[in-house]
Amino acid sequence: MRSRSTPRLKSLALLIAACLTVGCSSDNPDESNPVESLSGVTLHLLVVDDSALAAAIGQIRSEWEDQTDSTLQVIETSSAELLAGKTIDADAVIYPSALLGPLAEAKKIARIERDWLDDERLDWSDVFALVRQRECRWGDDSAGHIYAVPLGSPVLVCAYRSDLLKALDMKRPQTWSEYAALAEAFSDRSRLGKLAPPDDAPWSGALEPLAPGWASLVLLARAAPYVRHRDQYSTLFDLKNMEPLIGRACYVRALDELVAVALGSDSRSLQTTPQDARRALLRGECGMTLTWLSAADDQAEKQSGGAISFPIDFCELPGSAEAFRFGRNKWAARRNGEDPRAPLLGISGRLGSIVATSEHPHGALRMLAWLSGRNAGGRPSSASGATTLFRRSQIRTADNWVPRDVPSSTARRYGAVVQQTLSHSRCLFAPRMAGRAEYLAALDAAVRDAVQGRQAPADALKQAATEWQAITDKLGPQPQQAAYHRSLGLEP
Repeated sequence: MRSRSTPRLKSLALLIAACLTVGCSSDNPDESNPVESLSGVTLHLLVVDDSALAAAIGQIRSEWEDQTDSTLQVIETSSAELLAGKTIDADAVIYPSALLGPLAEAKKIARIERDWLDDERLDWSDVFALVRQRECRWGDDSAGHIYAVPLGSPVLVCAYRSDLLKALDMKRPQTWSEYAALAEAFSDRSRLGKLAPPDDAPWSGALEPLAPGWASLVLLARAAPYVRHRDQYSTLFDLKNMEPLIGRACYVRALDELVAVALGSDSRSLQTTPQDARRALLRGECGMTLTWLSAADDQAEKQSGGAISFPIDFCELPGSAEAFRFGRNKWAARRNGEDPRAPLLGISGRLGSIVATSEHPHGALRMLAWLSGRNAGGRPSSASGATTLFRRSQIRTADNWVPRDVPSSTARRYGAVVQQTLSHSRCLFAPRMAGRAEYLAALDAAVRDAVQGRQAPADALKQAATEWQAITDKLGPQPQQAAYHRSLGLEP
């Protein structure tokens, strides 16, 4: 294991400031400034839980090495190994976005100074708003504590057969009630006329991804607009005492609605992932689903096929004209003109951070900016099934992020909906602190039990809330509370 010296944050700031002052480009290195030159330096990049992304970076690393006269070594590891170690033996790390909290809390990654965000190669303003303003942050929003650069953060969108929508003379769903009505209409083959699939073909009006690991996230995405009221920060837990809130009326309503749609579908939903869902849509096996698009599907299926024979379109997940007030235990109407939507963040995605013990923090920063910024053009990220496009400039080349069977116009439409989804003023985060997997597993079980009729939705969520409290007690209420505050952009 290589030896490390731990740089103070002030030292890191000075390094970055020096880099910006003289210019980081290797085209005109300032040989008198040892901070600037990367000649002869070997940078170690750790990629977590993503062999496809690691391989894609490996394929283009020679470009970086030629530009900087340095060496880049790409190493793979797992989330379990990353979290188990006291330090990270690398200069930079790319990891699932939900791990930002545990890594920041353990002080394994370094904060990025705000001045660096002005670097033109990163082009920070080009990144979708909620990604740069919320997902890359940890702690006090007013202080702007940025810990990561993005490499693609998927959100669930509603993907549907627009020809069926037109044939039924229906509109894109604006509420979950309208979504349920559309799912029911799509399910009725007799209403679809010549567009109906053969009687012996698999068909679902709406096929939602409720496989283990995903049922909980679909519920949270459905509940998000009910939970996010303008006057409250608490969403998953009570800020004051860490009481779980997932047994409250807003989550129960969301699960009731989820179950109603699932019962009108077929049993496939309980084995369906977002990848399965989008493939089913493109094969003509469902009328609508909740998913994101990924070019990695082509590699997984190892086939190109041909252009899809029916039109696909996208819209944001539905919103709500009212939200639930936890403190008052009642629903409240939104104001006129108030945004009714709140997307769920942290369902997937990849972020890149400087390792706190890096011997070459400015080099690590430059390398991450190169991978995330316009120079690499998103090429490595698009190879990963855990990412999607994350910049406005990528919309015009959205073909790079979707299966090759999807027409360019459809790809650009998808990109525009992703941008729109990530431009709202409010959002809900899936848990992104210690215990995430345990919290979501308990919620997964509740959703799946309710869909299968083992428990009523309210009872299933009450049990999940009890399990959440036990998880918090086991991990320590105080550290969990502090981490939860920071996950919301607050300080304890």
